[in-house]
Amino acid sequence: PDGIAAEEAGDCGMELQVLDELVVAAAQALGLNEFESAAHVDFERFKSCVFPRANARAKCCKLDALVVWTVMRTFIKGSIEALLGLDEAGVALPARAAQAEGMSLQVLLALGQERVRLSAKQRKQAFEAATCARAIYEQEGLWDDADRILAIHRALSRAQQDQEVFPLRRFHKIYVDEVQDLTNAELVLLLKMCETGTLFLAGDPAQAVAEGVDFRFDEVRSVFHRLSGKAPKKTLN
Repeated sequence: PDGIAAEEAGDCGMELQVLDELVVAAAQALGLNEFESAAHVDFERFKSCVFPRANARAKCCKLDALVVWTVMRTFIKGSIEALLGLDEAGVALPARAAQAEGMSLQVLLALGQERVRLSAKQRKQAFEAATCARAIYEQEGLWDDADRILAIHRALSRAQQDQEVFPLRRFHKIYVDEVQDLTNAELVLLLKMCETGTLFLAGDPAQAVAEGVDFRFDEVRSVFHRLSGKAPKKTLN
């Protein structure tokens, strides 16, 4: 997004940052030093260098790079199901299973058509191509923004189990512009960094510029309700 305005507790001033600055600071605070910029994969690198090889390994995938990138970024890695480690019924998996890399194929197939506008066959193809892309990442030490966000959440969970003090910088209120360019996992991180839970979100899904984010305001409300314990325990549609 263009900017995130963060208000410190007891301070009338605002601090304007881009999301990447907050994410980098969070990773450093949690000791996540493996995310070197030379190994970073954005959409252009994925499209030109990773996807052709992943697509060749998948063999049957007839989807283009942007579709697979979107399924990876928004759902397999960036969804609330991936973040919380949920099964296809929306029930939390055991801790060990929840540490697996993102969403399973069964969960992806169970998501409603309003969220994933792909047929079951296309979802299987996208998942297979994404799995092949992940293998290339692992072989070559690559990572994308969604990988770093998941790593931050998991490191944060481990840190909070070991100590009472929240290990990241916190803000009184956070104002987010261009929210349509954020995944569920990125929004949840901002929510965790806001000590009052007060997020002001502004954006227009028709003006999305970030490749790979399939954004819906209804889904954001559902995610936040779920985190507050008010949503039913089932996969979000």
